[in-house]
Amino acid sequence: MDDLRLKVFVAVVESKSFSKAAKKLFITQPGVSLHVHKLEEYFSTRLFERQEKVIALTRSGEILYNYAKRILAIKSEMEEEMFHLTGHIGGKITIGASTTIGEYVLPKILGEFKRKYPEVEILLRIGNTEMIIKEMLEYNLDLGLIEGPCQNSKIVIKKFLDDELVCIVPNTDFWRHKKFISLEDLYSAGLIVREPGSGTREIIEEYLKMAGRPLDDLSIVMELGSSEAIKAAVEAALGVSIVSKWTLLKEKRLKSLKVLKLKNLSMDRDFNFIYLKEGFQSKMVNKFIQVCLDGVIAND
Repeated sequence: MDDLRLKVFVAVVESKSFSKAAKKLFITQPGVSLHVHKLEEYFSTRLFERQEKVIALTRSGEILYNYAKRILAIKSEMEEEMFHLTGHIGGKITIGASTTIGEYVLPKILGEFKRKYPEVEILLRIGNTEMIIKEMLEYNLDLGLIEGPCQNSKIVIKKFLDDELVCIVPNTDFWRHKKFISLEDLYSAGLIVREPGSGTREIIEEYLKMAGRPLDDLSIVMELGSSEAIKAAVEAALGVSIVSKWTLLKEKRLKSLKVLKLKNLSMDRDFNFIYLKEGFQSKMVNKFIQVCLDGVIAND
């Protein structure tokens, strides 16, 4: 029996969708349907009950799923052992990263990883924290890196990197000689923020609420979907914002923005790895985590 058919079947079960399984495996939806149909022909039984848009396993499907998971896990363990003996590391891993990490922290780390392990193919998906958690729960990722909170009991969280959120303002005469900005100034200046679902926005909301000034009390003039868009808007003097220090390396060098500390309020957070509690961590994923951590130590 073809391993690919078992992988397709497991992907359909775990994503609860033929279309999501196709997206995860980078094949067409008709291709997914064909593989499942061939399995049903092979075993002369139906594997799924299809009711409108909902699919559920039959009793035969439940039995096949349990065995398929065991077969694929044993195969993966066998490859791990063989690769360990030969020193070879190859294959493909899919990593999801929230926007700040994916755009500003990971590029150098990915370069270092590819230099060390050129035969490993990395697929990187970038989105906000909410999206990365969702993709992880749908079994579409081997590893996630997020900047926002995650409290799902199915997910393991491991610290990756320290971060600090700072205020950015236009580099104009009004702001040029200031070192701090108060919450009152933040209110009157007009705030530019990330979209709902962003990890950065969630952290800002938490800190402002603790300081007695919920985000809703502030004058939000724009909601934008990326740090680059926010920085451009601030440079154009359309408002002020709060962003990760990791997004500002170029702007600090060019002095195109002014970076201020919030008065009497420090906004610190962690960037974290996430993976499924019941998932299998491959050697490639563990190697990638180690390269990330080594990169952090090197930059301390």
